[in-house]
Amino acid sequence: MEDILITAVRSIISFIVLLLVTFTVGKHINSHKNHYSFALSVTIGSLIANMAFNLDIKLTYMFISYITLIAVFYLAMVLSTKSRKLRKWISGGPTVLIEKGKVLDHNLKKLKYTIDDMNQLLWGKMCLI
Repeated sequence: MEDILITAVRSIISFIVLLLVTFTVGKHINSHKNHYSFALSVTIGSLIANMAFNLDIKLTYMFISYITLIAVFYLAMVLSTKSRKLRKWISGGPTVLIEKGKVLDHNLKKLKYTIDDMNQLLWGKMCLI
């Protein structure tokens, strides 16, 4: 019974911490605009799950790990806004898929994209307009 209560309390604490971080830097994490924000969101999910259910690891250690991870993400986010070279290295550059009305097949192949993938993305954008 005690383990159930501890797990419930740890779940609540991890959820509150996740909410606080999401309110702070959530739009950057949730948008998956680049590779490091995607990697961070996956890692956060893992940390939150461990924080809630892994009773072998102290909650304070998990919390320190979580805060460190968020601090590294925030530092990378701040540095990438100040340095174009660092932003390009962290986020990567855009790849043009359509130029002057022509589909660039070599760029599609480089991204391992099919014409169907591109059509699906374009259809989704058209529905939003």
